[in-house]
Amino acid sequence: MNVATLYPTLRSRVRDALDHDRGLLNSVRKLRYLLVQGPWQPLVVRYYQKFGHNPPYPVAQITQIAPLDVDGAVRRLDRDAFSPGIHVGEETVDEIVGYVKARGSRWIENPHKACAAVDRIAHDPVIVDVARGYLRAEPILLETRAYWTIPTPDEQGRVFGAADGGQFHYDVADVKSLSVFLYLTDVDDESGPHVVIRGTQARRTPQQIFTRMLDDATAERRFGDRIQVIRGPRGTGWFEDIATYHKQAHGTKVRLLLSLLYSLHRRPGVPRRSLANRQG
Repeated sequence: MNVATLYPTLRSRVRDALDHDRGLLNSVRKLRYLLVQGPWQPLVVRYYQKFGHNPPYPVAQITQIAPLDVDGAVRRLDRDAFSPGIHVGEETVDEIVGYVKARGSRWIENPHKACAAVDRIAHDPVIVDVARGYLRAEPILLETRAYWTIPTPDEQGRVFGAADGGQFHYDVADVKSLSVFLYLTDVDDESGPHVVIRGTQARRTPQQIFTRMLDDATAERRFGDRIQVIRGPRGTGWFEDIATYHKQAHGTKVRLLLSLLYSLHRRPGVPRRSLANRQG
C-alpha cells in the first residue's frame, strides 16, 4: 500500500467499523470534537495558517456569480460564520441540474470531477477569494456534493423531509473550514429551507462542545434573534462555517442542493460517507 494513502485508508476502515457501533462512534466523535474545538483551537488554526504550506489553489479566469463584496463577506464570516449574497446564473444552474438528472442519483459525491459547471464554481475567483480570506491560507477543496432531499410520509401520513431529522446541529470538518451552498431548485418555506444560527461557531468548554444537537425550543430561547431562514430562487447561495448551528427545516417539496467544502488542513482521502447529507 502506498504510504501516502495509508492513513486515510486506515481512517476510513476505522470509521466503517465505528459505524456498526453507534455508542462507540459517538464517544470517539466527542473526543475528536474536544480535541478540535477546545480552548487551544485558535492556536492550532494559527499553526496551520503559518506552517501548513498549502499549495496554490487553482482559480478560474472568469467568475460565475454576480458581483460580491469579498471583504464584507469575510468580515461577516468572522463574526457570524455565515454570509449570504451568492447568485449564480440560470445557464450555470441548468447545466448542473441537467448533469444531476442524467446521473439519476439521490446524491452525487464530488460532482466537480465530472460536471464542468460545478468545477467552475469550485474554482470561481470570487468564491476562492472569500475562502482564502476566511481561512487565512490557501484553501483545500475537501469535497463537493449534489443531493436531493425527498420528503417521505411519517406515521400519520404527513410528508416531511429534512437532514438530521430537522434538528439544529453543528459539524466539524477540519480545525477550520468553509462551506459554500447553492440552491439548484427554488426554495420556500415548504421546500425544507436551510436555517442557520449566526455566530454560534465558537465552543471552548466541554459542555458547549458536547452539545452538538439543539431542539427548536432551546435554540429559540438562547438564540432567537440570530436564527435565519434562507429562502430564494434557484441559483441562491451562501457561505457558511458548518461549525455554527444549522439545520434543514422540514418541507413537503423536493429540494436540490450543491455544497462545496474547503478546509484549512485536512486533505481529501479515501471516499467515505459524506458530510453533505448531514449539513442540511
